[in-house]
Amino acid sequence: MYNRTIEPRIIADLFTGKVIIVYGARQVGKTTLVKKILSAHGEGGLYFDCEVRTVQDFLVPDPEVIKARIGNARMVVFDEAQYVPEIGRTLKVFHDRYPDVQIIATGSSSFDLARKTAESMAGRTREYILYPLSVAEIVSTIGRAAFDERYDHFLRFGFYPGIVDAPQEKKIADLETLQANALYKDILALEGVRKPRVLLDLLKLLALRTGSEVSAHSLANHLATSLVTVSKYLDILEKMFIIRRLYALSRNPGKEIRKGSKIYFLDIGMRNSILQNHN
Repeated sequence: MYNRTIEPRIIADLFTGKVIIVYGARQVGKTTLVKKILSAHGEGGLYFDCEVRTVQDFLVPDPEVIKARIGNARMVVFDEAQYVPEIGRTLKVFHDRYPDVQIIATGSSSFDLARKTAESMAGRTREYILYPLSVAEIVSTIGRAAFDERYDHFLRFGFYPGIVDAPQEKKIADLETLQANALYKDILALEGVRKPRVLLDLLKLLALRTGSEVSAHSLANHLATSLVTVSKYLDILEKMFIIRRLYALSRNPGKEIRKGSKIYFLDIGMRNSILQNHN
């Protein structure tokens, strides 16, 4: 198990009157991390997978219904909380009624979960983002020499924990499964995605132009679609932790706004999988 750099910060925020929210793409290790934190509290904690319908059924904006289910638990984890309708209002009313119960919620989509919690949970949360493994996290576990020996593998297959630890012959298949879940189960299921073919073509175009300066206008022209559609999809991809946009720095704010941005994938293995090229 890898020691994640955000773990000590989360632990420091426990039982300080805040709901902890951990964002991150699928399979970056959110569940492993929160279960590790939960296990440190022995029998005083409970874990719920919010993709399960029976869990969604009791997570309603009635604190007594939730309290009856969790009993005297001092810490409760709601994993993949974005699947719960009215999750923001639900967490708010429960937290206001039982502030001594530490809630930790995770979400694979800041686009979805943040939208549901932004207004209801204002001032009540501490938010963290968990990324794929960093070099420092890997080196602290396996050592620098072992990392250097596998350096080319990391550049080919990326830094998702499950991919890093998978046997060589399974890495590509596991990455394809991860890509399918991220794109089809999560992103294409979002209400705002009306042109899935355009989104997939946009991803391939971005993968080919990684690190190059691009503008939403040039991408729209290349894909023969509207600027509004491309801008919306770039925002979704960033909030689903697939890409990151880096904007130009200028002493003139007006020029900074007019310039394009450089786009990077948050995991190089995901980028290579989209291009079906791991060489």
